[in-house]
Amino acid sequence: MSYTEIPTALLVEAGNLLPHMGYLFEQAEFGDIELTVDQDQMVRLLPLIRWLEYIEAKWSAEEILDEERQKLPPLARR
Repeated sequence: MSYTEIPTALLVEAGNLLPHMGYLFEQAEFGDIELTVDQDQMVRLLPLIRWLEYIEAKWSAEEILDEERQKLPPLARR
């Protein structure tokens, strides 16, 4: 797995939403209220979710390629 920096704009948006969503989860867990995440909140988190899916797929592909390279004879690994 290689180092990859999460785009700042995605972190800022998540930082704006997650405390409020965490509060809602806490209230739903310990109280008698229904947990509701509105469409606007989900739309605002979607770019971060998509980016995380992309980077996970990229890292998986790199890992598979590394495993396949290890199966090659030493001279063919170059």
